[in-house]
Amino acid sequence: MSVTVHQKKQRDSIKSLGQHCLRYIPMVLVMGTIFFLSSQPGDSLSLSDIPNLDKLLHAGIYGLLAATTLFAVSGGESWFGRRQSSGVFVILFCLLYGVSLGAKIN
Repeated sequence: MSVTVHQKKQRDSIKSLGQHCLRYIPMVLVMGTIFFLSSQPGDSLSLSDIPNLDKLLHAGIYGLLAATTLFAVSGGESWFGRRQSSGVFVILFCLLYGVSLGAKIN
């Protein structure tokens, strides 16, 4: 049986969609980690006595969330052409995620 052009395009489209969805996995894992750690009582996490270590870790995990979100929304394309719109979206997304967790926890 021969594969029609339409069937080939449909198969390629489904494959492309699957690859695009895979790009969201790192972002979802980081979001889950942030959620889990935010749900823990403060005294259950033992940190060293380094001053402001909690703030450094906080900035680091949200920086990782921003990087994985940018990876997800870029869709394999160069995001440099859409730098401003992608950057604004990522910042707003991370900010709203953090605020929503703060409201849930408190």
